[in-house]
Amino acid sequence: MVCDRDCLILCSDGLTGHVSDAEIKDVVLEAKRPEVAAARLVELANERGGKDNITVIVAGIGGDLAPPAADEKPENAVQVIRAFEPKTPSSR
Repeated sequence: MVCDRDCLILCSDGLTGHVSDAEIKDVVLEAKRPEVAAARLVELANERGGKDNITVIVAGIGGDLAPPAADEKPENAVQVIRAFEPKTPSSR
């Protein structure tokens, strides 16, 4: 279920090959705005030698990424719904 103030991140292996899930979370939480987070993630992957296509979509449900409530711990609210699993040459 998607709720108000959730953030969805869709990305290619061009990002996940260079930036960990934890780093993605940190960038999104620090950026506060979806477009800033997406740009910073692409920049980070490129800084680390990204040669593949780097595709990132960050969507804030309900608008900008609002600050957490006083009793909410956003660092514990990250869930990887499905991680990219690269295909091996034999599975194509």
